[in-house]
Amino acid sequence: MTQWVKITTCGVVLALVALAAFGEESCKDYWSSTYAGLPRSDELDDEIIVLLNEGFVVGYSDIRMDPLWVYYRVCSADFSTAVGGKPWKSDCRTKTQVTTDDYKWTGYDRGHMAPNSAIAHCYNDETDEAQRQTFLMSNVCPQLHAMNDGPWGDIEDWVRGNMGKFGELWVIAGPIFDDSNGYQYLEKDAEHASLSQKPVEIPEKFYKIIVDEVAECVRVLAFIVPQEATYGEPIEIFLRSVDEIEETSGLDFLWELQDDLEEMLETATATALW
Repeated sequence: MTQWVKITTCGVVLALVALAAFGEESCKDYWSSTYAGLPRSDELDDEIIVLLNEGFVVGYSDIRMDPLWVYYRVCSADFSTAVGGKPWKSDCRTKTQVTTDDYKWTGYDRGHMAPNSAIAHCYNDETDEAQRQTFLMSNVCPQLHAMNDGPWGDIEDWVRGNMGKFGELWVIAGPIFDDSNGYQYLEKDAEHASLSQKPVEIPEKFYKIIVDEVAECVRVLAFIVPQEATYGEPIEIFLRSVDEIEETSGLDFLWELQDDLEEMLETATATALW
């Protein structure tokens, strides 16, 4: 079931509408990457560094050594051309300076939060700068390969494969941590245990919130994908409510929407993809 909310009917005043609406603005205006406010949290805001990139915005934690959220906009583009990878680089804007070596021999992928392909197709220039920025270590979290290459990648594929009918979508993605059993950090295998290793925290799950606005109507799909998810699992089984993501992540999303509209969108759990 898809839940549409008519903005004009609800009498919504959307403070970011001029910023979120794409119109004639440049793809590289970072405000076009966001919709209804950047994620916020009374508990986490002090540790979040907001990093502006070409086509996406990152809320990074030097404590966790992971992004806590990434916000980006996907435009309608020709996604038929494959894009290759770029060199991984530390982000000089962060204190922790996580490197690609911190992930080696740990059993975990460097899992993109803002995806390489979508950002490259929508925002690249002659220098491929937008795509290069997706390979900054501030844009990745530890992900098991079967999850990263399986359901997480399948959601990204679903977004790209349907942009012809959507035109544009806004996406918020990030990790969910479970500290109840102690903190879990990347560790190198026994053969390489003597090498230096920063304490990059391992998330238990990941979330993705997809926002669509058409003809003054807005709808939301929300996913929670556990690390143990694997190949062949349909992405529909990971549909959840935004409220559940807020409760488990400690973040507040879409808060610039009028309260009744925000509540309507965030309490509902979709039962099918659009």
